[in-house]
Amino acid sequence: DLALLEAKARVKAELARMRSCAPRWTPHEGPQREFYESDCEEVLYGGAAGGGKTACAVALANPWAKNRDLRMLILRRRSVDLDDLIDKAKKIYRDGDLASPRPYGGVAAETVFVASPAHTATFPSGARVRFDHCQNIDDWEKYQGQEYSIIVFEELTQFLEKQYLEVKSRLRSSSPGLPAAVNRPCSAS
Repeated sequence: DLALLEAKARVKAELARMRSCAPRWTPHEGPQREFYESDCEEVLYGGAAGGGKTACAVALANPWAKNRDLRMLILRRRSVDLDDLIDKAKKIYRDGDLASPRPYGGVAAETVFVASPAHTATFPSGARVRFDHCQNIDDWEKYQGQEYSIIVFEELTQFLEKQYLEVKSRLRSSSPGLPAAVNRPCSAS
């Protein structure tokens, strides 16, 4: 029915307008803001489950999303733990979350997510965020020869020391204006 299609198109257009007008994701005051705004090369951010560590880690790409040279790596230990991380990234980078207690719009509605060969978010500028895992002991070898200006180890306590040290050695930035930072959110046990 044509009227139904037109109504759906109007709703879709209104949602897009609302997302574009909504403020972008911002950190909560306190530890989350300190983590997000830190200019240290290495930061450890701990806290209880549900405190916003993952969302904050994902959002670390936001200030540099318009820099085509940004390469960010966000790691979880197990591949099955990537789904929640990618869902948060889709909200923060592309879709926004208008139903949140603190509604926000995405960084860029045109951000493209692909799942193969690697889970990657690519911003319109060409900036890229890779979501991956180190499930097997030697999975760090996947990153040999690569350069990342931001590396996040989600739930640091689950990684082996060798994995951490080898992946961390890929931290560098040859692009002026980009950080070189390792961020390690972890939950208190």
